[in-house]
Amino acid sequence: FMFEPRYHGNFSDKEDVESAFEEDLSDYEILIAVYDTGSYEGDAHVLARKDGKLYEVSVSHCSCNGLEGSWAPYEVTPEYLALRSEGLEKSLYESGVDYSNEIANFLRYLKENAQ
Repeated sequence: FMFEPRYHGNFSDKEDVESAFEEDLSDYEILIAVYDTGSYEGDAHVLARKDGKLYEVSVSHCSCNGLEGSWAPYEVTPEYLALRSEGLEKSLYESGVDYSNEIANFLRYLKENAQ
């Protein structure tokens, strides 16, 4: 299926994600990528697909580091994402992106396009 990728905050495309994490993500299809930064810190959430499975990366950092070297995807299910999204708060940083709303939109898309 084809889900239009969504990029927010300091991520505007897949290359931004690769650059920030200093990773080659050619095996991954990025679905949702959010990177918000405050004065001294940042939060990143990435939902990706690889070999038909869903993976998530959620990372925070302080001012002394960025996201480099912190790409550690873990496999997730739609059920897990539904539960997880209920516990997420809207970002307090610049973009104010509601990652939980993005996950809800993705899950709706999955449901509407189920085979």
